[in-house]
Amino acid sequence: MEQDRFALTLDLLHDYAFTAEFGLPGVPPLTLDEPPPLGAGDGPNAARLIAAAVGNCLAASLLFCLRKS
Repeated sequence: MEQDRFALTLDLLHDYAFTAEFGLPGVPPLTLDEPPPLGAGDGPNAARLIAAAVGNCLAASLLFCLRKS
């Protein structure tokens, strides 16, 4: 079975701020940054992205199950 592959590009902007590009058409780059005092809080940090990913996964799984029943 062939696995789906994807590319992700992270570029350092300054200090602890990065730009993440997901390589998806129509999806703009996302600025990631640590909250003060490390960063300026110009975007979500890694912990917030993980929380959003887990929340999205659980919500999508729930919707899938509800729609199947």
